[in-house]
Amino acid sequence: MASLSTLSKFGRAQIDPTITELPTSPTVVTDTDTEIFQIFINNKSGGSVNITFQDGQGEAGNIVLSQAAPQGITLMVFPEGLFCKDGFIWSATAGDVVGSLKTWRTL
Repeated sequence: MASLSTLSKFGRAQIDPTITELPTSPTVVTDTDTEIFQIFINNKSGGSVNITFQDGQGEAGNIVLSQAAPQGITLMVFPEGLFCKDGFIWSATAGDVVGSLKTWRTL
């Protein structure tokens, strides 16, 4: 799979890669087809939390990532173009968890 820097940018846009706090309930990031290239997570909370990414196909959607994140850990995941039909949803089981994404979504 090609890295993000080598892909054509025509008809695509990045989701804002600014580091942001993950919601504590499943929240839609985008509802358009999206390819995920990099996921950054930092657990700043006082304990272990579960991080979940799910594609946007509703209840039938696939779990992209379900990961226990110990206190103070930083996770870097490189799915290199994982396709999420109808966008994706993310959440953490506690506050004080931040994340950032490198993605392309269809315009």
